[in-house]
Amino acid sequence: QVGRLNFYWGDFKDLNGVNLHLAGHRVTAFIAPSGCRKSTLLRSFNRMYDPYPGQRAEGEILFNGQNLLDKKQDVKLVRAKIVMVVQKPTPFPMTIFENIAFMHLGELIESGPTDALFVEPKVKHTKDCIAGCLG
Repeated sequence: QVGRLNFYWGDFKDLNGVNLHLAGHRVTAFIAPSGCRKSTLLRSFNRMYDPYPGQRAEGEILFNGQNLLDKKQDVKLVRAKIVMVVQKPTPFPMTIFENIAFMHLGELIESGPTDALFVEPKVKHTKDCIAGCLG
């Protein structure tokens, strides 16, 4: 449920007092012409605006009885529950690694297992190609 939702880009108020009841356990589609603030509303649901200075939401977005806009909410848990599939992916203003690792912040992230899966086979393939071409 969305109650009295306002969204700001700096001083500009982009959403003004949005109230919306969404049925539980249902798929909901927002269909409207371009520029009608659909993306702004959806970005508010999982706080995609958090890393961007000057963007903020006020009001309530209730999910399982909790206000997702409450700063005490763990944004990683919010994003694990409220997932969006977007037409054009936009990474957060971080490095590629930080964007990929974002859901695992606070956990131990080791490069060894990742390198074994992705980097080492690529290096081996490159060495094999060079050896085959030169030798």
